[in-house]
Amino acid sequence: MKHTTLTSLIVRVAGLLTALILVINPAAASELQDEYAAYQEAAAVGDLHAALPHAQRAYELGLEQFGEDSINAGLLALNYGQVLCGITHFRQAEDVLRRAYTILQSSGGAPEDRHLAGYLLSIAEVNYGDVGDARTFVDALRLEALEDFGTVSMEHAETLYLRALTVIRDDFRHAPRRNRFRRRYELLGSTARRERTSNIGRGYIDQPVEIRNVINRADQDISHAENILSQLGQSDSELAGRLALAHGQLRMWSYFYEQAVTYFDQALRILRARPFTDDDLMEAYSERIFTAQLLEDADTVEQLALEAYERGQQRCDGGSVVIFQTLPPFPPDVDQFSVRWTRVDFTVNAEGRPENVELHDGWDRNPQVAVEALAQFHFVPARSNCQNVATTHGRVTFVIRRWL
Repeated sequence: MKHTTLTSLIVRVAGLLTALILVINPAAASELQDEYAAYQEAAAVGDLHAALPHAQRAYELGLEQFGEDSINAGLLALNYGQVLCGITHFRQAEDVLRRAYTILQSSGGAPEDRHLAGYLLSIAEVNYGDVGDARTFVDALRLEALEDFGTVSMEHAETLYLRALTVIRDDFRHAPRRNRFRRRYELLGSTARRERTSNIGRGYIDQPVEIRNVINRADQDISHAENILSQLGQSDSELAGRLALAHGQLRMWSYFYEQAVTYFDQALRILRARPFTDDDLMEAYSERIFTAQLLEDADTVEQLALEAYERGQQRCDGGSVVIFQTLPPFPPDVDQFSVRWTRVDFTVNAEGRPENVELHDGWDRNPQVAVEALAQFHFVPARSNCQNVATTHGRVTFVIRRWL
């Protein structure tokens, strides 16, 4: 979401080819139909890298044949923007999807197509970094979904998920970016609970109230969306898998690791069943492995790390995915109600190992332990054109807190 990868949405625009054939000459229709069919064929099996040039060419042909303000041009822009989102080219996707949304809104396109364009546009904005504006847009989109589709619809569930995602992306800075890796680890200590001071703390009550409120808001949206999917008989849909992943992340950030395991296992069960591997599945593997590490379940760590590496090698595109992480020890000299932090920069080579690990900045008495911990991370390498590639840049932030 993603993190989110949106491959399943790519085949939702229906009836387009018939409309095209009726209004353009046979030669132009044939070329456009061939490009569109090639795009659909590649998208149906999750090969978005192969789908991209065909989606782009179909969009260009549509602009030539129908003009920039036609519904057909809007639908073709929607197709192209979906693929760009799916391969995390969010900046380019934002421009294309903004055009698609404007055309479909002004030309009276079908409500489901208008909603999908807006949903994907918000995904692009959230992942590209314009989270504040996206959150406002998502609230407006949610009202549109309620008006057009009612309270029990896939569109409403999708928008609730997206609103929760804006919280996760903005407040937890966990957004995946193309050829970049960003993650923040919180080490929580409590003087009142000595068992928590040696490593990662557990305890929702130890968090500041503003953080708990953020988590609660996102949790309510996710739970509401899950209830909608249950009513629709869609509890095993791809959206349900993404919701389970987000739910697990919220539980993990609340230090309820056993609950997080349940949600991550649910996400893996659903997302594994699809015929392709994408960033949602890889993120679910990464989070489940990390919870197993925190719970000292070495067998699960080894099993899932091997499985994640094999599935990651099946991708044609995608960023680096961490499958083993070593955290620095909780320092014994942290004062009550204090916060320390260290940011570490690195790159990931084509074999999935960190290189060029160095301190970026921070406020800690011994930042070198964070550098040493990061050097021991293991990754599934980034992929491009179905080949392993080096990730251009990564940054990890270790935050050390003691509230009690």
